[in-house]
Amino acid sequence: MRRLLTVLPWVACVLLLALLLGLGTWQLDRATQKSRLLEAFEAARSSQPRPFDPTGLASTTYQHVEARGRFLADRQYLLDNRTHAGRAGYHVLSVMVMADARHGLLVNRGWVPWGKYRGELPDISIDPTIHTVHGLLAPVPGSGILLGETGHDGLGWPRVVQTVEPERIGAALGLVVLPRVLLLDPDGPGGYVREWAPTTAIGPDRHRAYALQWFSLAATLVVIVAVVARRRRVGASSRGEST
Repeated sequence: MRRLLTVLPWVACVLLLALLLGLGTWQLDRATQKSRLLEAFEAARSSQPRPFDPTGLASTTYQHVEARGRFLADRQYLLDNRTHAGRAGYHVLSVMVMADARHGLLVNRGWVPWGKYRGELPDISIDPTIHTVHGLLAPVPGSGILLGETGHDGLGWPRVVQTVEPERIGAALGLVVLPRVLLLDPDGPGGYVREWAPTTAIGPDRHRAYALQWFSLAATLVVIVAVVARRRRVGASSRGEST
């Protein structure tokens, strides 16, 4: 029993060290993933737009594309709780109906501020005729933590929503809405404030900082264990000499 009590603290230290090193390595891996995401975003943004291909949606994270269709001007969405320069507002989501009249593409036309009161919605009118737009084809933004209704079952237009859900939008409009969002180019017509960036809650630098913290804790643990082991050896040696 005495031997077991002696061994258990060392086993716990080894397991804790493995955990700390694992967490640090995981944070470094996340930093690498975020860096690649940023690189892909910048590469796509600086490239020439290619014709929009619905069959290639899953090929890359971001694509700079040219899409053509007509907007559903009378049935648009306002994605709530979007901020710009410290102000609250909406992202304007307009559905572009493709040439086959069956598929729809969500086009994010940019940020607009809230009105003087919550019931005052912005004027987001747009010409319903055929348009050709350029933009970054991006993943649908995550919903995060939601409290209450998402707004998709609401009445009236434009419809204020808390999430981007292509399937529910498609069901409301009688279309197959593709699982991507086109971020309208900053210099394109028909848009609002457009300062796009990859949707990353934590950037690569913060992941590296977290990794450094975990590795520092691991190093501290090693130092503590080394000091304790040395003191035990010195104590054992002193007891041996006294006998």
